[in-house]
Amino acid sequence: MNIGIATVFNSMNDGSFWQSMMLKRELEKRGHSVVFFRVPDNPERPILTKTIIGRIIKYLIRDGILGCYKYILSIKEFAEDQKQFNEIKVEDAGKLDLVILGSDMIWCREGKPYFDKYHDFFWGEVFHDVPIVTYAGSCGSMHDYADKEWIKKTVGRWNKISVRDNNTYRIIKENTENDVSIVCDPTMLVTADEYKPLMKGYINGERYILLYMFSNLTAEQGKQIIGFAKEKNLKIISLIRRQRNMPRNSTYVAVNSPYRLIEYYAKAEYVITDTFHGSIFAILFNKNFVTINHEKTQVNEVVTSLGYADRIVDKTDLFLSKLVESVDFSNNQNKLDSLRLKSIEYLEKCLE
Repeated sequence: MNIGIATVFNSMNDGSFWQSMMLKRELEKRGHSVVFFRVPDNPERPILTKTIIGRIIKYLIRDGILGCYKYILSIKEFAEDQKQFNEIKVEDAGKLDLVILGSDMIWCREGKPYFDKYHDFFWGEVFHDVPIVTYAGSCGSMHDYADKEWIKKTVGRWNKISVRDNNTYRIIKENTENDVSIVCDPTMLVTADEYKPLMKGYINGERYILLYMFSNLTAEQGKQIIGFAKEKNLKIISLIRRQRNMPRNSTYVAVNSPYRLIEYYAKAEYVITDTFHGSIFAILFNKNFVTINHEKTQVNEVVTSLGYADRIVDKTDLFLSKLVESVDFSNNQNKLDSLRLKSIEYLEKCLE
């Protein structure tokens, strides 16, 4: 079967890359050919967009030549890794046997200008004369849609429907009589053992605490982590950003790209995160971790649903005692295994 996927696959975001890659791999395992749709009016995504150029200048001012160099290297590695995704134009969708919408927050039109601008693409309105199914789509934190007739008509075209969270389930289910399944994010379709062979040997022999955060730790949290790292002879490695409230020389800001990310997770001693996929990878790789609560519904939901609600800490808490507390992953493994099995069964029904 020739399958096209409509999702975000070519941004500088590790989660977007890996959710795309793991859905692609699961389909290819079953003998299918997979391509990804270009957003209609942006057929050739340039490496150096205005946003990227602005960030390069920011890194140069904030982190100097070395920080700027690391960011440019990240851009280069992302671009190289994304070459694994074969692309297709929307107007060629008729050549395919199936279109999959998802995963990610592709249906969130509130506070997400990109998804709102291209809503006809991410909701599948641009695809004609080809069956449409969804996999792990999400409306993010949206409460509802004002245009009920539009959403009912759009969802009515979908042959099979799955979502990745309870809020999206509620919104979609209110607008269709068809079955709606809750499935896992594609990054959870495989075990850590299937990620490990993909590692490229970027890291050798280091012991470290991994920070994978969009936000900043408080000064008090940073001080506590620095003290613990010195006591245990651990390095502090930060992906995504330099921590504003920690001394510059206390943290090593690493080059961030998809394959580096999974290796940094696999070899970390401890993980501190506040992101959706950051929490998922900590659980997949069985790491002592905390997820800092910034009231992101989807982040808290995925951590809680897998049995790790006690690892969520308040954004102002001094959480060191929780971070070093051992996690009994075996006690909750059945929850992940059950969700993974249910998700694979749904995916296979879509392919019948």
